[in-house]
Amino acid sequence: MEWLRAAVGVEPLDEQPALASELADPASVYDGSAAELFIAFEGLVAVGMAALRHHHDGRSELKRMYVRPIARGRGLADRLVEHLLRAAKQRDRRSVWLETIEDVMAPALAVYRRHGFEPASDVQQTITLDRIVVLQHRL
Repeated sequence: MEWLRAAVGVEPLDEQPALASELADPASVYDGSAAELFIAFEGLVAVGMAALRHHHDGRSELKRMYVRPIARGRGLADRLVEHLLRAAKQRDRRSVWLETIEDVMAPALAVYRRHGFEPASDVQQTITLDRIVVLQHRL
């Protein structure tokens, strides 16, 4: 959240009010049924994370993707995306979509595009900020 505040200049809790309850009790949100959280470790240190939220329409949403600066440039983001796509496929999801910010998230956009994410015309944007990009990977 600190990174988002600094990079984008917004208060994440204002933009996504449900984030407060998610942070207060992540185990109840990411219980494996409607949402899953994946954490990458280097030894005992968490260096990256990403989540999938499974929607009733047969799609999953990639959320909360983050790799710490100390772990960037080593393919961790690619491995996280590959893992999430496999997890969605195992649940017979028809696609995975995401929202991100165009300029400040350029490295993340490159990762998503490398894995077949394309602009999604049939997914409604939920984040109200300018420069939001909605991408989708069909499984």
